[in-house]
Amino acid sequence: MRRCSIVATTWCISPPSWSWLLQWTSTARRARRPGSQSSSTIARWRCAATGGSSSRSAAVPADDAEHWRVFLAIEVPDDIRTALTGPVGSLEPLRDVVRINALERIHLTLHFLGHHPRTDVEPLPGVLAPVVGRHQRFRLAVEGVGAFPDIRRPRVLWAGIAGADLPRLISVQADLGDALRTAGVATEDRFHPHLTLARVVRPPKAPERKLLRDWSTRWGSTFFGEIPVDHVRLMRSQLGAGPPRYTTVATFDLQ
Repeated sequence: MRRCSIVATTWCISPPSWSWLLQWTSTARRARRPGSQSSSTIARWRCAATGGSSSRSAAVPADDAEHWRVFLAIEVPDDIRTALTGPVGSLEPLRDVVRINALERIHLTLHFLGHHPRTDVEPLPGVLAPVVGRHQRFRLAVEGVGAFPDIRRPRVLWAGIAGADLPRLISVQADLGDALRTAGVATEDRFHPHLTLARVVRPPKAPERKLLRDWSTRWGSTFFGEIPVDHVRLMRSQLGAGPPRYTTVATFDLQ
């Protein structure tokens, strides 16, 4: 079994808040299990992971040394970011409609955990490392583009995740979700693996809808490369003026 590595001081510019991507809601389906955290800790996790606005607004508590905003993600290699300059650049004429995600901020998010006391986050590496360590390394294809919920009513524009090893990704994500729930962390059942390219900020007008359809047609079947999945990261984000700052709290190696 591989151990996780703790990296508390490495800073990088990475994805903004991911919470709005899948509109996390409380599952409230886990009964109290032996060895789980106290009911007060569970309540804090559930509230932070499922409640309130997910945008960078007053609904998000100010980040400080004792309260961390965290998520689990897979790193995207530079060659994929370079390949995505095509579809991302094609969105420039739609700047009034979409907020484009900077290429250096793109990650494959597995679970968004929300904003929590640091003391609740610190035990998580010990819980999650053995879960990830049970899985073999694999590769994922980045292929095509699309929109949630669909290109006619877009909210999020994405690049797709595919490949023969996709079931392995689903398995890792599900096992991490089970471990998080056992630890008292609320998670979302739904998982739609993707890389977020942009967020639609207002309803597009007819000419803009046509541009979006053309964009989807142009890049809908393009192969952008492969992601070698060697590890999963527990990330901390700090919101403030300018782009979010991200720290790798822990890195969990696959076999």
